Amino acid sequence: MSIENGSGKGSAGRAPAAGMPGSESRMAARKGWWYTNNGASFGPVSEAVLQQLANRKTLAPDDLVWSAGADEWKPARSLPWLFPPSAGAATPPPHPLTPRVGEETRPGGHVPSLPTSAHDSAEEKQRPEASMGSGNDVNASGRAAWVLLIVAWVAFLVPVPGTGLFVGWPINFVAFILSVVAIAQRGTRAGIFQLLSSLILSPIVYLLGSLLFGLMFFSGGVSVGS
Repeated sequence: MSIENGSGKGSAGRAPAAGMPGSESRMAARKGWWYTNNGASFGPVSEAVLQQLANRKTLAPDDLVWSAGADEWKPARSLPWLFPPSAGAATPPPHPLTPRVGEETRPGGHVPSLPTSAHDSAEEKQRPEASMGSGNDVNASGRAAWVLLIVAWVAFLVPVPGTGLFVGWPINFVAFILSVVAIAQRGTRAGIFQLLSSLILSPIVYLLGSLLFGLMFFSGGVSVGS
């Protein structure tokens, strides 16, 4: 690094000698300051020029400066009149955590996530209601299966020829289908009893109805014969 001025060059990285002879010594005493910039040394310059260089940021706080009578080079930030301590220490405080839209700040700095819109919140509220509605439909299927089974059993017991075969059994089949649907949608307990009743009790009731019809027909035939 070289020290450049109007009269010559000096050695780089060290201060010029305090007893510098000739025109360099007289110029340093008159103007006062040398400085480094981008690996080169310049001067001497006055305090006013040095201040202008600092204001234009040509002279950085870490650049070295030297004046006549000083023992060594020192950083420019060590001169309070050139770089006031308050200017370098004025660091803005960290910005507080700002919650995003749809979030809230709670003690401890934790920011829980909430639905990003009112639409999502409404959907969350509607989901339980939708599930309840589906459950009601399944229960209705199970109840409808019981009602149809009772109607089919009544048809089996009516002493009218063909009522059990052409009315009771089709209704019993519909009850069987509803029982299967209830089991598929709600679970085994929702329709298992209706299903077993359509497969086991319905044939028994049909046989009882047929037996009653036969007894009535036989007793009627005996009365006519006597």
